[in-house]
Amino acid sequence: MASASSNAKQSLCPEVNQSHPDLNTPFYTAPTTSTSAGSGTATGGLYPTIDPNELAENLFPETAEEDAAPPSPTTEETAVAVPGAQFHLVDPDRSLDLGAGTLSVVRLRQGDHTVAVLARLIPKKPHQRCGLFRLFSSGRCQELSADDVGRTLAIVVGILAGIALFVVFISFLRKTCN
Repeated sequence: MASASSNAKQSLCPEVNQSHPDLNTPFYTAPTTSTSAGSGTATGGLYPTIDPNELAENLFPETAEEDAAPPSPTTEETAVAVPGAQFHLVDPDRSLDLGAGTLSVVRLRQGDHTVAVLARLIPKKPHQRCGLFRLFSSGRCQELSADDVGRTLAIVVGILAGIALFVVFISFLRKTCN
């Protein structure tokens, strides 16, 4: 039986412990019943929280009087920032590096309401050919020169212009055939 388990293919994914981790740590405190205005640390927990009651109720008002009121200023709050985060696409056969940088969870607020919560990765070097671009390059990470960026931009603009002309041509053909 030992040989059967040693021949089994090991997974690249880590094993997830399904027990409740907070119950066995000194960081656990029982949540309080009061709701705070999104401070994130009011419950005393290890991680910040976002109260669902703070979510915007009506982002698009239908009446003219609601629409005429000046909107509240929009603010951005960083809930969590993790420098040095690395993202990988893991499948049973390999792991593909998608990127590395600072992972941050950001809350967008307008007045007292949370409009959106999003996660973003801020790359270490914004003009480096790594991650998914490695699929289309020689496999080595390398710096992009200004000429490379200009050529790539020209190619992308040319492709988009060609697609736009194709769409116009197809719509013209449809009108003439009908």
